[in-house]
Amino acid sequence: MKIKRRQGVYYSIEAVIATVMVLSVVYIVTKTPPMFYDISKVNYKVRIYNSLKTLDELGLLRYHALRNDTSSIESALQEMLPGDVNIFVTIYDKNGVNLTTSFSKPFYLTDVIALSYYICGDVDNYLPREIRVYAWGFR
Repeated sequence: MKIKRRQGVYYSIEAVIATVMVLSVVYIVTKTPPMFYDISKVNYKVRIYNSLKTLDELGLLRYHALRNDTSSIESALQEMLPGDVNIFVTIYDKNGVNLTTSFSKPFYLTDVIALSYYICGDVDNYLPREIRVYAWGFR
């Protein structure tokens, strides 16, 4: 009789441990909500990058970047991007020195994305440049 009672106690303890294990897994899985990334911002980064790449393939990006002409780059990008996106372009040299107007984020902007695009200069001269594009105002 004592052996049967001990087996019942062991089964009860095993059932309690199994229940605790299952409940702890369910708690861990449901405790924190899954992280959701704002896909729209990633899509805008891809669109801006593809626009810069298109300008680079046409030779316009290098031409304007080597002349530090950010307004021409901005206007070309505005034609390729949706109208609700605001952009600001800065150009840096190989040492990280800003060659154009610095971007200072206004206090009311909360969602600003930045993208860098590198060029090595032109065929005849090696003048690496980093083109940084800041964008905001997307939905």
